[in-house]
Amino acid sequence: MRVVYNQVGQPIGAQMRLAQTQAKPHVELYGNSFGGVADKYTLVMVDPDAPSPSHPTLRNILHWLVADIPGSTDPSQGQELIHYMGPAPPEGLHRYVLLLFKQEPGQLFNKVPEVPESRVAFSLADFVKKYNLGIPVAGYYFRARHGD
Repeated sequence: MRVVYNQVGQPIGAQMRLAQTQAKPHVELYGNSFGGVADKYTLVMVDPDAPSPSHPTLRNILHWLVADIPGSTDPSQGQELIHYMGPAPPEGLHRYVLLLFKQEPGQLFNKVPEVPESRVAFSLADFVKKYNLGIPVAGYYFRARHGD
């Protein structure tokens, strides 16, 4: 999985300026491990450091949720369940984590699943368990600082 903001790929863990991350990134799924179009994936983006890295009492703020992404394509081909929200850390240096899960064969989010009423305190573990997503097949994270 490759994540590209503003037409520039960044290495995993890179610190990026907030202005670079306000528009939805282009995410590329490539390689044999991402199968064919019959395989479906779910992409989740969260901030595990809210409101601050030293006191993450609101972990995980949900920034983006896309399901039914056909293998070897990109999230624009999937069903965007929660629209992208760019990072806006209230203080400190936050991590923003993108995780890609392979959906069970035949599993489709034909109807919007029960999306959280709030993006705050999203339980990634509960979501993964409820939709039987298992462990991520790919991941990426970057860091962004308040005021950058």
